[in-house]
Amino acid sequence: MREVLYECFECGLLLPALGHKISCDDCGGILQYHYPNLRPKKLSDLTERDLPGLWVFQKVLPLLKPASNMISLEEGRTNLYEDRTITKMVGREDVDFLIKDESTNPTGTIKDRSASVALSVYKERDVPNITLSSTGDTATSYGLYNQKVYKKLAIFVPMDRENDINFDDESDRTRIILVNGRYVDAESLSLKMAEETPYVLDGGFSNPNQIAGLETMAYETYFQLFEKYGKKARNLIDSGKVWYIHPTGSGKGLLAWYQAIERLKDYGFLKEYIHLVCVQPEGCASMVEPALKNQEKVTQRINSITWAKTIENEYPKQCYPYVKYVVKETQGIFHKVGEKKSKEIYDKSDDLFEIQIMSPTAIAIQAAIDLADKFDSDDVVIIGYTGVEREKRHYVFQRIGPISKDKTISQLLDENPQILY
Repeated sequence: MREVLYECFECGLLLPALGHKISCDDCGGILQYHYPNLRPKKLSDLTERDLPGLWVFQKVLPLLKPASNMISLEEGRTNLYEDRTITKMVGREDVDFLIKDESTNPTGTIKDRSASVALSVYKERDVPNITLSSTGDTATSYGLYNQKVYKKLAIFVPMDRENDINFDDESDRTRIILVNGRYVDAESLSLKMAEETPYVLDGGFSNPNQIAGLETMAYETYFQLFEKYGKKARNLIDSGKVWYIHPTGSGKGLLAWYQAIERLKDYGFLKEYIHLVCVQPEGCASMVEPALKNQEKVTQRINSITWAKTIENEYPKQCYPYVKYVVKETQGIFHKVGEKKSKEIYDKSDDLFEIQIMSPTAIAIQAAIDLADKFDSDDVVIIGYTGVEREKRHYVFQRIGPISKDKTISQLLDENPQILY
């Protein structure tokens, strides 16, 4: 019989996975999912091949009744391939540089994995009203997937990121609230919305549903390494010769990879960790800088000057301790890349890769170049190609604002009562 529980990442407390929960009742730590009755004996026991997209890994996803509640647009099952252009740019012919290409997801980004699982869980557990904040990609993914489930979404987005929201809303249930401020201001308003209205906080980094969706990227990659290298893959992984470079905003992707690796270790499919590499642009190295100084906490907001706004995170107060832990636990690396060099890769990407990559991918590629001397001969370095630039046109969705970052929720609702209906 299938059972799904919440498990605290910090104290290990187990709780029934009911409704929507983003923190531990005992210690306040973030939650992950635990599947007590899952005991796979071979890799194929983790999959259900007849299910679409990432739902092939339904056994390590939190739905109890996927047939009736799964929201899928064929996300996932993205390609893993070697990129000779990057090999030449890095100058290491003795190292395999692989791209995990998330640009083929429905909206062209990794965020579709999170949206698919989160909205499916909200459907199954009857969570009607959800609020969140976004720099654009998550808003796009949630907005598109909400066309299948019709939840009431209130998504706060910085005004200067409006053009990065790329979905057409036919349900009229997704409200994009533009904020005249930065991402931290949009995040603050979303928190207040959850405190003062019937909306529940999606949680972003703290949302175990989002993390579970992102875990599937790691499972896919593990399977694909065996498809590419055969039996050699186990020796590569067990010898600690596999790296994953992740362009980091909140760190959800790194946490998801760590949780997936931990499961694979618990099930006996891994002996060693895949090394996790946290990379940020030097203009907003809000986690890399304190990690390099071995700080325990982040206590102050920084003023970002990065061009890579998609992964801008000026105050990772909650995220940082977890990201620091998973990178250190996997003997990974914290690294910041130059603004100018990474922007040059972005600007030249059409010529280099025949596609316009997004800023996070340029950050990850530049990190691979910078870290060339850190890799040993025959290492495998996986670069998170987290998305592709989408078509620029006028998308039809319900815009509210822009509103002042200092506006109260009661003022917002007085001026826009449709948010509650």
